[in-house]
Amino acid sequence: MCHTGAEFGHDVGAEEHDGLMPTGLHTSVDEIADNIFRFSTWVPDISEHGFTFNQFLLTGDQPFLFHCGMRQLFPLVSAAIAQVIPLEQLRWISFAHLEADECGAMNLLLAAAPHAEVIHSPLACLLSLNDLCDRPPVAVGPDAHDIGGQPIKLRDIFNSEIIMTIDFYDLPIVCAKEQT
Repeated sequence: MCHTGAEFGHDVGAEEHDGLMPTGLHTSVDEIADNIFRFSTWVPDISEHGFTFNQFLLTGDQPFLFHCGMRQLFPLVSAAIAQVIPLEQLRWISFAHLEADECGAMNLLLAAAPHAEVIHSPLACLLSLNDLCDRPPVAVGPDAHDIGGQPIKLRDIFNSEIIMTIDFYDLPIVCAKEQT
């Protein structure tokens, strides 16, 4: 089901953009499964074919956002989240690895959602997140972690960079970067 914004009483378009990215951007909101939403922003000026940035929101007692988007996309992504839940209700934030398109807006989201915490692997917390996060992150191992009645598993895959995968309802969502 694709939402244009009208269903939630809010359109997420260029008028809310801070001008750091190209004008005319739009973030679509799609419910891709029960209580799982995808936010997609296509940026035409990245490569000859453009590039789509996606974030995933798992709703429930403790809403969980996977991927934050870049800081420049924060106005669009935060407005998309607000179509589904009040932004202040966001509880957990995580991402596959530490790059701007996955975690650039992390601290902006922490500021907007006073009870939200970044959750990641112990290694990512030790290497980077303890220093980068405005609030201390939560380090969790490979055992299931309850995000309000929805168990998730976080685990590292070691190769040339640390990649995290997440298992949600026993369905793995693998986030990996192509190796060159």
